Amino acid sequence: MKKVLAAVFIVITVFNIYYPISYSNSPPLVMKGDTAFPISHDHIKLESEIINIYFKSREIDDWRIGHEVEVLFNFHNQGPDTELDIGFPNTANYGEKLRDFQAMDYPSMEPYKTEIKSGGTLPEHDMYMYTSMYSWKMHFKENEKKSLYVKYWFEGSTRDSTADYILITGALWKDRIDKIDVYVHFPEPAAYPSIFGSPKNYYYNGEGIEWHFEDIEPDFNLFVNHVEYPPSFELEDEYYRPRWTDPDDYYIWDDHFYWIDTFPYEYEMANIPLHMVQDMTQIRTIVEDIKGTNQCIVNEIYARNGYVFKTYNWKNLFEEALWYSPDTGFSTDKFNSIEKFNLKYIEEFKEAARTDVSDESLVESIEKFVNKYYLEHEPDYAQYYYLYNYNDLKREKDRIQLVRMLNSKAVSLLENDLDYYGPAHSVNIGENNQVRKGPYRTIKMSNGRQMELYSDGVYLKDSEGSFRKILEYAPQKYEVDNGINNVNRSGPGFDDIRVSPDENYVILGTNYRLEEYSGITRNVVYIASINEDTSYIAGYGNINDYRFWWSPSEKVFSYQNRKTEPGILKIYNTENSSFVKVNLPGEGIDSLEITEDQKILMQSGNKIYFMDAGSVNNETVSFTGTLLGAGDSGVYFYKGEKIYNAPFNDLRPVQVNKSAHSIWQTAKINDDIYCLYGGASNLSVYNISENRLYHYKNLDYYGLIQSSFEHYGTINPSPKGDKIFIYKDYIDFYEGTNVKKAFVVFESGYDIQVTAADETADWIDNDNLAVRIYGSAGEPILEYSHNVSSGTRLLLNSRIDTFNSRIVSELESGLYNLHYERNKKYTDLKHELLSNAYIVSESANVYSNADLTQKTNRPLKKGSLIGVLEIGDNCSKICFFTNTNSLWTGWIKNSDYTADINDIEPVQAFVYDAKVYEMEGHLKRKVLESCSSQVEILDKKPGWFYINAANKVFGWVEGQDIEYGFKIEKGSEARRRNLQDSYQQYE
Repeated sequence: MKKVLAAVFIVITVFNIYYPISYSNSPPLVMKGDTAFPISHDHIKLESEIINIYFKSREIDDWRIGHEVEVLFNFHNQGPDTELDIGFPNTANYGEKLRDFQAMDYPSMEPYKTEIKSGGTLPEHDMYMYTSMYSWKMHFKENEKKSLYVKYWFEGSTRDSTADYILITGALWKDRIDKIDVYVHFPEPAAYPSIFGSPKNYYYNGEGIEWHFEDIEPDFNLFVNHVEYPPSFELEDEYYRPRWTDPDDYYIWDDHFYWIDTFPYEYEMANIPLHMVQDMTQIRTIVEDIKGTNQCIVNEIYARNGYVFKTYNWKNLFEEALWYSPDTGFSTDKFNSIEKFNLKYIEEFKEAARTDVSDESLVESIEKFVNKYYLEHEPDYAQYYYLYNYNDLKREKDRIQLVRMLNSKAVSLLENDLDYYGPAHSVNIGENNQVRKGPYRTIKMSNGRQMELYSDGVYLKDSEGSFRKILEYAPQKYEVDNGINNVNRSGPGFDDIRVSPDENYVILGTNYRLEEYSGITRNVVYIASINEDTSYIAGYGNINDYRFWWSPSEKVFSYQNRKTEPGILKIYNTENSSFVKVNLPGEGIDSLEITEDQKILMQSGNKIYFMDAGSVNNETVSFTGTLLGAGDSGVYFYKGEKIYNAPFNDLRPVQVNKSAHSIWQTAKINDDIYCLYGGASNLSVYNISENRLYHYKNLDYYGLIQSSFEHYGTINPSPKGDKIFIYKDYIDFYEGTNVKKAFVVFESGYDIQVTAADETADWIDNDNLAVRIYGSAGEPILEYSHNVSSGTRLLLNSRIDTFNSRIVSELESGLYNLHYERNKKYTDLKHELLSNAYIVSESANVYSNADLTQKTNRPLKKGSLIGVLEIGDNCSKICFFTNTNSLWTGWIKNSDYTADINDIEPVQAFVYDAKVYEMEGHLKRKVLESCSSQVEILDKKPGWFYINAANKVFGWVEGQDIEYGFKIEKGSEARRRNLQDSYQQYE
């Protein structure tokens, strides 16, 4: 189980959205404030927390507002005297951050002396980065309880009505949090239908909302949206009645107002209000589409209250909805006030949008309707709203029925699995639909394979490009030509495929978009074997409601439907075709492991439960701690920094190891190797089979963020755990550069770069990495073995015989239309170059202006190739290659470069039609027939150079194939040849 990396931290995000007009040149202002976290600690527990959010409580000016936050933390020191460093991180895209920040002892209200420190990154759990933080010290006596009060406010950029409260980011305090209470206060009482909160299990108190969590380790964020409805929406006293929300209720038209979106095709219409569209044919088409959706909502309101439909189509549609219960005594008196309003609202639109009138009358009545019910901010659910009608609902049911029949041989793992879909001849997914060609979904797998979802099935595509169908399929309706534009009437396809961890199975969810609105369609979840011609029906409903766990060989899989059967675990053994259902203890599954003989290890809260699903009595044993996993000798778990083992034969825990730091959370790499995280820099790797801990101090997590910053990376320990491969691929927002780094860190702290590796690199053995190189279409073309100790690289596999880099192809032919410096074509470069040159300084700064006042973050190392474009008195404009093989321009000092090749040993050059070899002693093996590319010179020996071509091709080329510079014109070719001739000493 992952320990909470942010159990207590609230981040308020205010987005700069001005509705209904959005300005593309104004980026949103994202401001965040977190609650406190421990910079370093071993034994401080956060027992409880009270958070008060005063929504829009500060009036700054006519268009800006502020939110105030106050938080009370109650700590308990469960160890000796401790001097604790407290950090309070905050981030912002730009502008001022938190205002009037105060941290005080409670209840004395004595202020702590705070200082602002630079930011950093917290590991795992969405990898949270903060740009700076407030910091102060708190002293705890042995076993002392102490409270902290924090208060601040932050500015929103507009009179926005939304806020995010992020609970999953930050650092971890000891153990789980006993209680968190959150109160959102509005400036004046807000009616229940005008508030949209997530998660949905909040309490509406008649004025605002509250969340109350106990024994909590949250893996979710909080979101609040408040829409100030106009008087025309008739907010009655009933709407202020206190109530709890129902998280599992998909039906919203009994407690939320329906809102007709007058921008249904906003991308085509550029946010033009419906009544202002110039094309009357388009207006009338859209009106009919809206009416189709309105009819679905009207009939759903009736069906939810038991109306008995007379029309076969609607009767047939709703009869299969699990919630539908016909009532012969139906009466409209059953409708509540919101349902009645929604029906009246829809009827009013129907009258306002009559299409049997003149164009002028239609436009005028729509405008009048829109003005009457105008909302400055659209309701939260409208963000996911799309047009659908009876035909869409029926088509989805028929399509899912067709998939079911195409996979009629699938083994059903359901009780009372009736063929409720009907006979085959009833299937009709529409003959005139324009179906988007696949693949709709693609999942990359190992060894160059990938799983692809096409219109007729789920296919396995191997590295050679051949296909094999795994599961039958029928497509959703994607795009429809209505005679005006190809518009997205039914919303994007939400069919989903997933691959099991060891890639033996694929999981398919037929659809789940319409179910979120009506619960009418019964979608099917399939599990299909990739290696055998076998498939299973796991259940019905939204695939996102399911969780799956696999045994080490994946011959046993278990799954849970968190929505419909949260207390049941289902287990299927594919070898003996046995099916078992287990009643789960605890309050829910935080993590779970299952063995080949169906032993179950489950984390729930701070308890670990052991169950043997293969035994007769199915006895349950529990421990207090956090689960690591199962080894041959039993259960492994930890408390604090101590690691325990409970053998399967007697299940008596014994301490077997101790980390150098408190363990905040873990990540399983395989059955033997686990990453143990201990704060913002500590990481240990635990090898279960060897009972050995490898500690990596001061590990830099920057660039391994996976959050709203869209940073990506990977941490991959070696099979033994004594070294770690790390890959970072992220945008450095402060420098405006894309950073790609691949390196191996040793336990000693020493690290080495692994050139051209990416997140697909994995360990061949404990000393060698498999590094895969991909072509322009994303296909694997080369695979190397990289020895992390010696740095030697050997070619394992090649799918090409010739390699031409895009830059060389462009400079010679203009084939790819690459650009540099404000969209100048690469083909223009050879006409602009004055000369080739090389960097002579150990590190030359590159500037973005001729005044040399704006330094970039791209220094050039000694021996780097440059092309001189302009020469000034003190500096020159140049072009140069980045580490990602892009061509950039900038300015450098004249003293940093030389045009005389005798003054420098170049580390960059070109090759054209060069044969590439691997050398083993005096033996050489040709690995590539022809290579034309810009290259890095990595090594040399008499007559030979070891090169890296565009971070793709590695090997030895003959010295005569090395060209020291761009091929340039304007009489410079002779100069280039002279440079080449004068450098023969290296060959």
